[in-house]
Amino acid sequence: MLYPTDLPIIAEQSRKLPRSGLMPVRASNGALKTRSMYPIDKHDFEIVHWLSASELETLREFYNENRTDNVTFIWPADGYNYLYTCRFADRPEEDWRPGYVIVRVSLMEV
Repeated sequence: MLYPTDLPIIAEQSRKLPRSGLMPVRASNGALKTRSMYPIDKHDFEIVHWLSASELETLREFYNENRTDNVTFIWPADGYNYLYTCRFADRPEEDWRPGYVIVRVSLMEV
């Protein structure tokens, strides 16, 4: 299911965080060992929206219908040709303001 692309994203506050999956561990003799938990980098996304009440309802419905499923997400800075398959990392956080709601969404690439 495609994450709602019509919801406005606040680019200055949203983040795409690369995760290497590397686990460095120091051995008892001081040597550094590194395990790779997965073959390529994955990404976590912290998406910040500034939404109206109707847009918030759209996001809530999308979350409730897809909270444990894979969702396809387009990160605007990468252009619209690259799609990420992600899952919700947590419930969206809502911060109510007069006339709008700031919502923070956490997605993790599968």
